[in-house]
Amino acid sequence: MDDTIMGSGLEVERQWSEYLGLTTLADLNEQLKKGWIPEVIQVCEAMHDRRMVQIAEHIKQSGKRLILLAGPSSSGKTTTAKKLCIQLRAEGLRPIYLGIDDYYKEREEIPFGEDGLRDFESISAIDTELFNRQIGELLEGKTVEVPHF
Repeated sequence: MDDTIMGSGLEVERQWSEYLGLTTLADLNEQLKKGWIPEVIQVCEAMHDRRMVQIAEHIKQSGKRLILLAGPSSSGKTTTAKKLCIQLRAEGLRPIYLGIDDYYKEREEIPFGEDGLRDFESISAIDTELFNRQIGELLEGKTVEVPHF
């Protein structure tokens, strides 16, 4: 996404806080005491869905062909990507979802971390050569067989 969309994301977050009346942790605790958290969650989900529509419209208008999402483990990248794919389909586009999790190397090739366990967070755990090659082929209009981890 370009800087305009990213910057506006921060503004959207501020607006959401104001719309929900949740500008402080004390506000959130008050909603919890009143039993309104289920409604707050539903409103947040609706606002998120609206934002996905706006982003999908922006992607369509911009003509972008490759959208990458990044973030720490369990931050919602896969969920967001799949929601975005749905909105892009609603815009008449035909997105292809590729999850980096499907590009892990064979288990015995995954490096060990400092804790002695396999480090699935390491870039060395990913078959980046295959991933890069398949992205290039897709951008050239070719068909690829996506691995499944």
